[in-house]
Amino acid sequence: MKEKINTIQFFCLIVLFEIGSALLLEVGRPAGKYGWIALMAAGLLGCLLYLVYTKLHTYYPSLPLTQYTQLIWGKHIGIIISFLYVLYFMYMAARILRDFTALLLIMAYRNTSPVILAALMMGVCMYGIKQGIQTIGRVALAGFVLLFSILFLIIIFQWINGLLEVDNVRPIIPRDWSPILHTIFPTALTIPFGEMIAFLMIFPVLDQKSKVKKIGLYAIIASCLYLAFSSIVNIMILNEDIVESSIFPLLSAASLVDIAHFITRLEALVVITLVTLGIFKLLVFFYCTVIGIADILQIKNQNKLILPIGLLILTLSFAIAPNYIEHIYIGVHKVPYYLHIPLQIVVPILLLLTAFIKNRKKT
Repeated sequence: MKEKINTIQFFCLIVLFEIGSALLLEVGRPAGKYGWIALMAAGLLGCLLYLVYTKLHTYYPSLPLTQYTQLIWGKHIGIIISFLYVLYFMYMAARILRDFTALLLIMAYRNTSPVILAALMMGVCMYGIKQGIQTIGRVALAGFVLLFSILFLIIIFQWINGLLEVDNVRPIIPRDWSPILHTIFPTALTIPFGEMIAFLMIFPVLDQKSKVKKIGLYAIIASCLYLAFSSIVNIMILNEDIVESSIFPLLSAASLVDIAHFITRLEALVVITLVTLGIFKLLVFFYCTVIGIADILQIKNQNKLILPIGLLILTLSFAIAPNYIEHIYIGVHKVPYYLHIPLQIVVPILLLLTAFIKNRKKT
């Protein structure tokens, strides 16, 4: 791990990763007009979960997750756990690829083969992984500035167009908290905040490891605030019923912009922005899969793994569900309980407790 990224690039990469598919899927929508409350609460819990990750990292600051699982729980159990995480990262990469392939199919390329669209995105990611994490960090910085400029410009256009209806978010204080609580856990906590588990593979490449905790928390808070703000804007424009029924609420809201019949229908701009965000998230999970397998199999040249793993992710993205509706159902009702909670919450906490006990005995 000779390549390094600086703290600004690290911040930008986390924000782009966190926003990614969470913005596309509007993870706070089950809470209706109070989705922003669910997202804020989930962000707070996400910060606490991130502290578990960073504390675990402080025991082994120069090692990725796949290495110190073997130091904490022994070689045999550690390799099994490491392999499970690699499979998890690969599966998540496949899910994200499926999400954004569906976006392109539904909104722009209905007559194009989904395999071609997915292959093009994977090709971009393969090239990015081959260039290395340092290049990914630099592109993340430029992408952060450009993408958020576009997203906020769209919101300004919506405001100028008079689309924001404050009454749609009233009353501010909910009477029934149960939908909010069910949205917070496990959905909004695990997607996207718990997915920060992937960064345990990236922490060692940060040039100032002492700032892992501070910069990461800033990035999670920034992501949380933007997602909550975006949720409020979508509700103000569409109302909660349309947000709940819409496949992609952000696109539905952008389609209503019409300023003097000159600035109209911004869906294409939003699609480009969302796909770019998705590629950054896909890059992170893809990168973690590659370095994880290279670490477990002790392969020095990681570039040899890029093509076979990329093809495997591409194939898996179509094999995980027969259609997009089933894909979303699995992602909401199955994945959080059977994958996210165990691998994002339970295993890291157990690893931390074991590492704490082992280090305490040494002292």
